[in-house]
Amino acid sequence: FNLTGSHTSPELQKIEREIGPKLTAHRISIYQNMQLFARVDALMQRRAELGLTGEQTEVLERYHRAFVKSGAKLDEAGRARLKAIAERSTTLSIQFGQNVLADEQVFVMVLPDDAATAGLPPAIKSAAAETARAHGHDGQHAITLARSSIEPFLQYAARRDLRETAHKAWTSRGANGGKTDNRAIMAELLRLRAESAKLLGFKNFAESSLEFSMAKTPAAVRKLLMDVWPAARARAGEERAELQKAVAAEGANVPVAAWDWRYYSEKVRKAKFDLDEAEIKPYLQLDSMITAAFDVATRLFGLTFEEKQGLPVYHPDVGVFEVTREGRQAVVGDRVVDGGAYAVLGELIGERVTVEPDDPDRV
Repeated sequence: FNLTGSHTSPELQKIEREIGPKLTAHRISIYQNMQLFARVDALMQRRAELGLTGEQTEVLERYHRAFVKSGAKLDEAGRARLKAIAERSTTLSIQFGQNVLADEQVFVMVLPDDAATAGLPPAIKSAAAETARAHGHDGQHAITLARSSIEPFLQYAARRDLRETAHKAWTSRGANGGKTDNRAIMAELLRLRAESAKLLGFKNFAESSLEFSMAKTPAAVRKLLMDVWPAARARAGEERAELQKAVAAEGANVPVAAWDWRYYSEKVRKAKFDLDEAEIKPYLQLDSMITAAFDVATRLFGLTFEEKQGLPVYHPDVGVFEVTREGRQAVVGDRVVDGGAYAVLGELIGERVTVEPDDPDRV
């Protein structure tokens, strides 16, 4: 799943579709194991006399609830149906994500001339040139629906018609008809969620999903939203009016549309606060952010990070770091983020946290 989320391929996607439902079935089988549930349930019934801390009580209650919501208290037919729903939902969710990705990958908007790149800062323009090269359009500029490409384009591109084309393509991913259309998948997922919630004794899926949230109930969520709505709507109206003034200042006579919002928000921000995000971005390059994160970990926890070269990685962009404190190994991890996260985790819980070198997901 780490690979399919960061460096996928048709072969990996095929494996993901095959293995996803099997992993779901395996997890559900564990939570529907009646002998195991009986042991957890016995602890749950005696939790008041076990001398548990607040954290231990929370863990026990959550695990017990995970068993129950996986169908442990249902009869055999109910458990079987819930398991089938879980497997099917996994299949649909994976297909949903792959459909969105497929629509993203098929869209490449080549910018025909210099006028089409008007307004783009040098860094964004350079990235668009690299995108064009990667798609076989050397010497031109191109935009894709990858977030790092589409969002800056909508924020800075002066050509309104091109912003409209890009925005409509972005917001219609998974809803273009054909084999990548997600609307039928969405409908089936909603039906399955409603059925699973009713099997477990809830009125609807919202009740089930909110059980352990701060809000607890759909009614509480709706109250919060409706309490916020008048002020939020009023503020959005004020922002829209500001943007409309910016449109008029340019001599245009068009109402602000969705594909205008980022573009004119940037202009208003620049005019009001003299803040240009394009001037800040060079300081937020990935390597600089990694260095900054490691520096913070060094200052807070005395950890040092040494990059290891020559080790096998699944992509050239992956970095391998050894983390030490006072010369003692703190963490071995195969991913930059994981290494730092595990080190901080160890400090928080007062334990040594390591990652198996031959199995980076085993902590």
